[in-house]
Amino acid sequence: DGQTSNVTAVGFEADGKWMYTASEDGTLKLWDLRAAGCQREYESGSPINSVALHPNQVEIVSGDRDGNIRVWDLAQNACSAELVPDGDK
Repeated sequence: DGQTSNVTAVGFEADGKWMYTASEDGTLKLWDLRAAGCQREYESGSPINSVALHPNQVEIVSGDRDGNIRVWDLAQNACSAELVPDGDK
């Protein structure tokens, strides 16, 4: 259920019913504070450095060590957008 490496980000939704965590293991997890265990898990593929919950409360934005930025749509339960660095310039 829990992360297998260092947790790098923690946050709560506005009503305090659920929280999210991100980790160096490349996972973003959602936790319902009224139930036991992880409710959802998203794989980034690279250690996640930062996470922010969008003010609309249905999207989470994550940034990883490889420079990728992903928008996770919680209503669709999937990554809805991905920004990937162009590489060396």
